[in-house]
Amino acid sequence: GTIHVSATKNDVSDVDVLIWNGTINTEIMRGDQRLSREVTLNIAGLQPNTYRLSLARVDEEHSNIIRHLPEGVAWPDSEQWDELRRWDYLFEESLANQNPIKGTIAVKVFLPHPSVVRLRLCPVDKL
Repeated sequence: GTIHVSATKNDVSDVDVLIWNGTINTEIMRGDQRLSREVTLNIAGLQPNTYRLSLARVDEEHSNIIRHLPEGVAWPDSEQWDELRRWDYLFEESLANQNPIKGTIAVKVFLPHPSVVRLRLCPVDKL
């Protein structure tokens, strides 16, 4: 498995970092614990400010409507679709606010295999 990362920053200094852990090996594309990773993200170039941090996850346990489909169902019926819609949302959690040290914030993130995580940093006082 390979960890990939892409980051963006908007006009008001919000930073989004997208991290994903996957593989092209179809034999283990549904997951292999040996490929789960803990990574430390060092986000540099930040302005002096307090940043609100949040984490959004898509993995086996989070933001996964298929997990709520009864086993053996090839295609949901209308009641099952209604139930799946109840679970159709992006899981997000707040992390502790942080202040950059020399313009950098470090955040540890666990990435099960496979997974996608979005880390968001928003300055409390918009610049």
